[in-house]
Amino acid sequence: MIDILIQKSVSEALNKEFGVAVAPETIALTATKKEFTGDFTLVVFPYMQKCGCKNPVDLANKIGDFVVAACEWVESYNVIKGFLNFVVGENYWKNFLERNFRNETFGYRTVRSDKPVVIEYSSPNTNKPLHLGHIRNNLLGWSVAEILKANGYAVKKVNLVNDRGIHICKSMLAWKKFSGGETPQSSGMKGDHLVGKYYVAFDKAYKKEVADLLAKGMAEEEAERNAPILLEAQNMLKKWAGMDYAGIIDRVYRQPLANRFLASISTFVGELLQGKADTKVGLTDEEYKLLKEMLVQVFRDFVSHILCSYSLAEDAVGFVGSIAFYFQKFILAAMEETGMKMGVIMRSPMEGLIRYHSCNSPKS
Repeated sequence: MIDILIQKSVSEALNKEFGVAVAPETIALTATKKEFTGDFTLVVFPYMQKCGCKNPVDLANKIGDFVVAACEWVESYNVIKGFLNFVVGENYWKNFLERNFRNETFGYRTVRSDKPVVIEYSSPNTNKPLHLGHIRNNLLGWSVAEILKANGYAVKKVNLVNDRGIHICKSMLAWKKFSGGETPQSSGMKGDHLVGKYYVAFDKAYKKEVADLLAKGMAEEEAERNAPILLEAQNMLKKWAGMDYAGIIDRVYRQPLANRFLASISTFVGELLQGKADTKVGLTDEEYKLLKEMLVQVFRDFVSHILCSYSLAEDAVGFVGSIAFYFQKFILAAMEETGMKMGVIMRSPMEGLIRYHSCNSPKS
């Protein structure tokens, strides 16, 4: 790079003109301020005493003359008091461009030995139409992945297709009940718009059934849990996902990726415990209580057996991932019992990466 060449020339100038030995890498060059002419600036004041010079302008002129003569890429210089500004010739930039514009790995660092970094984006909701926000997330995710790759990380890009769950069953059931066999081709609608249409149709039917149950004297919470169309969708999900006893045993103990299967249930359980109406699927109050007690004990064991094995008394502990996001109140309760401090909880590592690069990117 040209700055290294200038450092070497300045080092030679100090040695040959003044007999002063200075290692090139210790010579500080900065980008010339916009209000002055030049590309790189050298402050000569630190070298005046060593060189036996009382006038900084004289010292700067001697160094500048030497560098222009010795380095073919520096075409001129100018001196503002003790500031020596070097002007790099156009030939250098043309040559630099010719040598590097076809180099697809220019500026990349060597591959690190760190663990791979997984960037997950944009994972759109498969039950709703795509929109411009998904393009934004795609650009952000791809950019973060490429920045990390250029910095030597082994990057894995992941797009989670969340096409398993109660939300999909709602659209499928509404389509079976109300569509009359409508398709994107017969309706002239985009496929994602058609799916969204029947998601809305389900919601309308669900609210009507809840209202009917309320009119018959059923309590609101019970009505929301027992609307026939919701129970039917839930039954569809159980059959589809193999969520009966035999299906769960098979998925956990016989099929691969049991951890993924179990993690996929976390969203449902988390929303259930947060009391969202569309995930109340017929659990009794006693079942709710048992489920909460089980989760409290699970996270209490995690904190006492895992986190407490580290010296974290003075540090805030942060968490990243959907498990921590959906069950943060249980984690917080378990940590408070041991006096540990809760840090930031992020649903996705993308949030932190975007924040980090936004705060640390060069200002234009």
